[in-house]
Amino acid sequence: MSSNLSTSVEDTVVAELEPTWEMVAKKDGSSQEIERVFLTTRLKAWGIWLVRGTAWTIHGLFGLLSLIVGLAVLASIPLLNLLTLGYLLEVSGRIARTGRFRAGFIGISTAAHLGGIALGTAISCLPLYLTSAWAESAALIDPNSPQTLVMGIVHLGLMAVILLHFTIAVARGGKIRHFLWPFPNPWKVLKGAFQLAGAAVCLDLNKLDQFLEVKLSPFEKWLKAPVRSTWGMYTSARDRFWEGLVSLRLPYYFWLGTRGFVGTMILLALPVGCLIAGLQAPVIGWLGGVMLAVLILYLPFAQVRFAQTGRLRELFRIREVRALYRNAPVLFFLALLVTLSFAIPLYLLKIELVPREIAWLPGLVFVGLMLPARLLTGFAVARAIHVPKKRHWLKRWTCRPLMLTAAAAYVIILFFTRYAAQYGQANYFDQHAFLLPFLHF
Repeated sequence: MSSNLSTSVEDTVVAELEPTWEMVAKKDGSSQEIERVFLTTRLKAWGIWLVRGTAWTIHGLFGLLSLIVGLAVLASIPLLNLLTLGYLLEVSGRIARTGRFRAGFIGISTAAHLGGIALGTAISCLPLYLTSAWAESAALIDPNSPQTLVMGIVHLGLMAVILLHFTIAVARGGKIRHFLWPFPNPWKVLKGAFQLAGAAVCLDLNKLDQFLEVKLSPFEKWLKAPVRSTWGMYTSARDRFWEGLVSLRLPYYFWLGTRGFVGTMILLALPVGCLIAGLQAPVIGWLGGVMLAVLILYLPFAQVRFAQTGRLRELFRIREVRALYRNAPVLFFLALLVTLSFAIPLYLLKIELVPREIAWLPGLVFVGLMLPARLLTGFAVARAIHVPKKRHWLKRWTCRPLMLTAAAAYVIILFFTRYAAQYGQANYFDQHAFLLPFLHF
């Protein structure tokens, strides 16, 4: 699909640049001239295609990085971490619904926009960090000196200017270039400020709607322009804000994550409880380990089915997962292996308590590892659904013991994490492969 898209973009660019052969013939009918013009046009098309492709790639990578950081921050906040779980479930569920792997990259453009706002804000606040350090240093040296008072006033004034700068930049679109220079033209800014001040003095702003509609004198029209421009920028920014907020679908992800969390905890409660009870009764602990290993074989794919259909009962339909496994045994094995392998390093972060100030760093590792696992799991289920062909018995019976071995190895590693994790045996409930990076706050 990407090659077809690249070809279509290239053909479009060529069509825009390529002159008609009649025009070339009128200018110079020689074949050398026609070949030269054709080669020049083709090189221009390739150059434009390369620039556009590079820009699209940078935009996509920046959006993906912003998405991972945003999900990591949410994963470290109680209750809001359910948004992260809901998003990860939706990623695999959407791939299973559509059958397209690229459908799992949800909200990349929106994340790039929000990441641009965050980056632009950080760049804009650099002078504020400097004046803050100066003010603190002056207060430490001599709190009552005039220099300390001046630095405090400068810091507050700069804070007000940066706040205004941020407001205008976001209102204009929130792109990086808007933070670097939020105004279209310095002369227009001065002229607009003077006009707006005159309009505020001469007009009743409570009658703004009537003022924008009635017939005005030339002087009043001159005053009306900045009012209309400012009001239009405000309404446009307001509409874009609400449209962007609705497009995030936060209630949907929260509800999906909540139901997925509750259903998964119900399934994990018995085997994990038996593992914990195994400290006093080893037989029960062994039984819990066996039950957990068997459950792990089905749980990631049952979660995909739940996210695909939106029905909680799909989490408990093991027979459906077994039927899908017959259609894609190799992909199911690879998805399970990647999911469990990527979950194991997260237990190393539980050896010591993570300070609340950097709690988002383990979340960053969690999202960075679990997002590819969810993508692959969703693709495995999608392949089994959209290509309903039972695979050869040799593949099915070869992958089954391999999957069971991977699940058993994961349970053994999980069993020994209680000796290193800060929370001890309660660490068994931190199932990163299926839930969240933090269940303890």
